[in-house]
Amino acid sequence: MAKVNLLITQGCSFTQVPNSNKNWPLFLRDRLGVPAFFDGIGSAGNDMISRRTIYRVHQCLHDKKIPGDKLLVGVMWSGVNRNSFYLDQEPVNYTKFSEATTDELLYMYGNPNSVIDGTKRNYYFVSPHWSDDLSTTYYKKYYDEVGSLISTLEHVLRVQNYLKSNNVKYFFTNYNYDSFDADYYKELKNHVELKYLFDQLDYSNFLPIQHMGKWNREESGLTFHVPRDDHPTSEMSQAFTERVIMPHLQNKGYL
Repeated sequence: MAKVNLLITQGCSFTQVPNSNKNWPLFLRDRLGVPAFFDGIGSAGNDMISRRTIYRVHQCLHDKKIPGDKLLVGVMWSGVNRNSFYLDQEPVNYTKFSEATTDELLYMYGNPNSVIDGTKRNYYFVSPHWSDDLSTTYYKKYYDEVGSLISTLEHVLRVQNYLKSNNVKYFFTNYNYDSFDADYYKELKNHVELKYLFDQLDYSNFLPIQHMGKWNREESGLTFHVPRDDHPTSEMSQAFTERVIMPHLQNKGYL
C-alpha cells in the first residue's frame, strides 16, 4: 500500500512504543506494512521531540542512504510547558523514572535520556507536575508561558523546514490541550512575539483535528479504561489511525 519504505514516529507517552496500551504508531506501521522507528518518550517536551526527529531522519538519509521521499515521519507534539536540559554533571535532585529492563527500553523510558543512539544520557526532563529540585527551580524562577510557546514554535518550525528541505513526507498533530495550537492558547496567537511564528506553520501537513486528546474524548465514541487517565486506550489508537491518520495520508497522496 505505502509509497514509503520506512516510518518514523516521535512524541511523548501518547506515541511511546512499547507502552501499557498499544499506541497509534504500531497500528500505523501495520497498516502501511513497512519497518518503523518508534522514538516517542514519555514526558518528552517539544525540544526533545524536535532533536530526536532530526537526528533519526538525518541517520536514515545519510547513514542508511534512504531517499527522503521514501520516508514518512509522524510527529505528535507535546505540552509546551515541558522541557529538558543537557547537563554534563548529574543534578543533585531530579525525577528518576525508568521501566527499562533492556537498553532499548531505557532509550524510550528513561530520565535522563539521550538524542543520539548509544550516547551518554545527558538530557534531564522537567515537568510542572514534579516536585524534584530541578523542576521546581525551573518553574518557580525561569518558566514563562510566552517564552515556552516561542521555544516550542521554533522547534516545530525547525523540524517542518528540515523535513521539507529533504523532501520527506510527514504529518504533525498535537497530543492534548496543552499543546501549542489548542483552544488553551488561542488568545496568545496574536502576541507580537508569537504571531510571526504561528504564521509560518504549514497547516496542510497537520492532521485535521485539534489534538488527539480532544478527538479521543469527543469524537472516538470510545471510553477510557481508567478514570482521570486520558492516555489513549488501544481501541482509541486503532480508531485514530483508521479514521484520522489514514484518510489524511490518502488525501496527501502518500499512499
